[in-house]
Amino acid sequence: MGSKKFTEYDMRDDFEFQVYVTDELSSFKKDDETKILYVDQVKQFPGVIKKEGDIIILELSTDLMKPESKNKSILSDNDEVYNEKDFSTLYATTWDGKMQFIIADYFFIAKHNSISFNSVSYGGITKYQVTNFSIASQFILQDKVYQVSFYLDYIHEWFSLYGPMMTREELNQKLIIFENMVYCDVSFSLQIDGYTEESSNRNEVLFSAQSSIIVKFQSPQTKDFVLDLAVQLRNFFHFLLNKKVGLYKILLNKDVSWNGKDWRPEDYRENWFVSQSFLPDEIKDKSLRFYINYSTIKNDFENILKNF
Repeated sequence: MGSKKFTEYDMRDDFEFQVYVTDELSSFKKDDETKILYVDQVKQFPGVIKKEGDIIILELSTDLMKPESKNKSILSDNDEVYNEKDFSTLYATTWDGKMQFIIADYFFIAKHNSISFNSVSYGGITKYQVTNFSIASQFILQDKVYQVSFYLDYIHEWFSLYGPMMTREELNQKLIIFENMVYCDVSFSLQIDGYTEESSNRNEVLFSAQSSIIVKFQSPQTKDFVLDLAVQLRNFFHFLLNKKVGLYKILLNKDVSWNGKDWRPEDYRENWFVSQSFLPDEIKDKSLRFYINYSTIKNDFENILKNF
């Protein structure tokens, strides 16, 4: 589990992380311009983040209480936190500090007071279901999105442009770029990008090629808009390919960082997990056939996409 980078997880992966959780980040200045946010062990409580199928569970070793309940001498069930609206965003870090979690939306599902040596607390645990969270390399992230990479099923096979042994120069020569795209009065460019991956074991080295759709906005957008656009693109390829296309990964603000005035090459990245109404099981099919291939409509593809 530890060998994977945070950008390599996708919405179909199952995982489990022991974490420290807090609602209040601490900070220190690395230099005059850089502030580091972190989970202070004095303010944290142990927890576990588990993902099994479509369900993401956050187990906590404490009862979360509403802020207005702090000074009460007697607490009731009405003082407990039932969702993020009762409390705040939660922040978590793995025990080794290599992965950070920003938990935006969650709701209460259960509380167990029995003692278990396998739980995160000898006094029991409180469980929340998470519907919106991000895995990141740090806690300082941009509120808005200026660039996003969408990963959709079948896209790589349908475009059939990128091979596993291609160099970066060869991949760049195959890029498909559409400028002056507009959706809901928002302007952006759309790029079909190819990339290669390498994995190895004692006996062999495996090379593979994948594709993603990169959208660069002329001005930063909200996450709500980004998800809306993602669903529209998924629906477009669903109809065009006549396949159950799934949106299985969303990487936000890859490559550079926006400070409100200009671009800064600080490479803040965010792997966004958000609940979807439609994410079909991945189909491992080595001989995919499409009714319409990109090669047959490439001259008209931009117009088809713009008019969808």
